[in-house]
Amino acid sequence: MLLALSFLLYLPSAISGFWLAHRLWRESTPQALWFKLFLGLPLGLGLWSLGYFLWIWVGLNKTIFPWLELAVSIVLTILVIPSLKLLFAPLNLRSLRSPFYLVFLLVMFATAVLFGLQLYMSPHGHEDAWFIWNLNARFIYLAQDWRIIYAPNGPGWHPDYPLLVSLNTVFGWVILGQDTPRIQMAVTALFTLVLPGILFSGLSLIKDKKQAVLATIVLLASPTVINYGVSQQADIPLAGYVLTSLVLAALYFKIQNSKLLLLAGLTIALTAWAKNEGFLFILINFVLMSAFLIVLRQSQALKEYAIGIAIPFLVILLFKLTQPVSNDLFEQNTLPQLLDGERYRLILFTFFGTIAKLGRWTPFSLAAILVVYGLLVWFDYSESLIVKYIGLTLLLQMFGYFVIYLLTPHDLAWHLKTSLERLLVQIFPTALFLFFYATKSPDFNLPEGQ
Repeated sequence: MLLALSFLLYLPSAISGFWLAHRLWRESTPQALWFKLFLGLPLGLGLWSLGYFLWIWVGLNKTIFPWLELAVSIVLTILVIPSLKLLFAPLNLRSLRSPFYLVFLLVMFATAVLFGLQLYMSPHGHEDAWFIWNLNARFIYLAQDWRIIYAPNGPGWHPDYPLLVSLNTVFGWVILGQDTPRIQMAVTALFTLVLPGILFSGLSLIKDKKQAVLATIVLLASPTVINYGVSQQADIPLAGYVLTSLVLAALYFKIQNSKLLLLAGLTIALTAWAKNEGFLFILINFVLMSAFLIVLRQSQALKEYAIGIAIPFLVILLFKLTQPVSNDLFEQNTLPQLLDGERYRLILFTFFGTIAKLGRWTPFSLAAILVVYGLLVWFDYSESLIVKYIGLTLLLQMFGYFVIYLLTPHDLAWHLKTSLERLLVQIFPTALFLFFYATKSPDFNLPEGQ
């Protein structure tokens, strides 16, 4: 019962994100509404947590804001009920007679069961969650002065990490009046849900439902997603923001609605509120989108994109500049390491090996399977800008990771072993989106109306 209530607490905040997305982008087709419903979760939980940070930063009572958030979100939920009703109008149960959809439902059910079992066996998540996100949440919730975690030589481990996950956890604890692990379980499950939700609804909008189903099956059948989702670390939330941001960018290139760029700007900035790797993602996307819009002679749309990024980014910058902590990756001069050829070899070797095993389809390689599948069905996409933009973004993000490993002050082999898979998981769902957008759909017909 407590777990079910924990999930319900976040529903109004997610619907308030849907309200914002629907106000900015007024498209009311069922496919667009489903996409905005899943978009509402990272958008609502992300923006409300920024507001919560500002609230406690100025010294206001930390127990008041969650109730304010809940009250406002419930009002917004009531306002969008007419739009939410349209989500279920076109549902056609005849599609369930298709073996294709039956397999899809079976995979979803099996994944949900496995995820639930692992979640119950690890209610506190994995090690990093104990010492970073959940620890930060407990200090904010329990300490008289939450800033104690940022004291010199204080209790925090990686205290420079942003507070998206932690503040959403505190929100639930305040509403329930106790620091129960059921709240962390609900938060990590909801952020994990964003991945299949955005992947399926985004591909349904931009490509077709067959590709959406195939991509989602591949994602859900990858044990990596379950393992990192259960871990309660910030990699899955970050993966959700990366995927959402690039699907919104793809939608802009498809239908040329500048409000989509405003929404994309918001979610792109929120990547840096999930984890520090988001700062690199913001830089890459702002430079790339600026270049693409200038070449397309659509530079007027850049204003809305910049506004979308600036609103969350200024709050995130306030957090970074007012906390007396530094990132451990930049604490010493590591420039001589750029001349060490052995580091390049080790990084490249580990990169290719980790990509080959990404998804954990043991004993098979998911990357190899997708390459073979792509060569068999070949490629077919209606908008090359989508492929170019997302492809360049992912490549530049990986190049940024490569440079960070070159400069890391830590033991390189240890650093690669403990972090590279997590970094690749952050872009894995988006890579699936790109692959299934760019490849041909299977040559069979779905039931009528689908």
